[in-house]
Amino acid sequence: MVDGYRGPRVDFNRDGVYRVSHTRSHLVVLGCNTLAYVGSQHRPGVVDSDYDHAEYTGCLCYCNDSSSAVSGDCDGVGCCQVDIPPDITDNTVSFDGTYSHERNLDYSPCDYAFLVEKDNYTFSTADLRMNKNRTMPVRLDWAIRDNLTCSQARKTAAQVGGYACVSDNSDCHDSTNGPGYVSKCNTGYEGNPYLPNGCIDIDECLHPELYTCFGDCRNLPDSYECRCPKGSHSADPYSQQCIQNFPLPAQIVVDECEIVLLQ
Repeated sequence: MVDGYRGPRVDFNRDGVYRVSHTRSHLVVLGCNTLAYVGSQHRPGVVDSDYDHAEYTGCLCYCNDSSSAVSGDCDGVGCCQVDIPPDITDNTVSFDGTYSHERNLDYSPCDYAFLVEKDNYTFSTADLRMNKNRTMPVRLDWAIRDNLTCSQARKTAAQVGGYACVSDNSDCHDSTNGPGYVSKCNTGYEGNPYLPNGCIDIDECLHPELYTCFGDCRNLPDSYECRCPKGSHSADPYSQQCIQNFPLPAQIVVDECEIVLLQ
């Protein structure tokens, strides 16, 4: 590692469609006496500045000696992790050269920093000598990046290439990571909301592992109905077994027994 080094820009997003998911990905830094950080979108009009991004986040990890770091722990000793800001459109990581590495070279010769999907990386002390060609997944957010909100985009519906949420039984949602909007099928429907008739009703009765019913299941538009068969009952057949009702003769016998006991 070169002190004060800014890593190469990983440009997977030339059209600005994708953002690194700030809710499902985070920054992990590995090393001893290592400070690394990542920035969000560039500030308009700012060029060749150390602070040319709108937001930054990073963390510092350290080691007292070769036995300080513990596999499975990423709490600042050999490994640290931190949430990232929204609007990150590429993977550019910078290292701060303030801290000396001379006494750590035997067990931590390099510094590493990477964006990775949360819960998809567990620190190992062996990673202080990680293979630089190793790959790990990162989550991205996608949206219709035309700088319009849902309400603004609906007004363009009559235009060629206008409003993209064209399927019935779908709804528009403003993007939470960068400008634009996304379309999602309504509850009880699945499919592609960007195609006419792309959102199709889910037959919940065909998926009992997801939609429980301990009685007779009947599919409904955007939902389903669950009832106990005739002659049985349940306080809630969606979550509890149906119990057979007592036939009338059995009820009379029970009532007579109760009367005898009372006498």
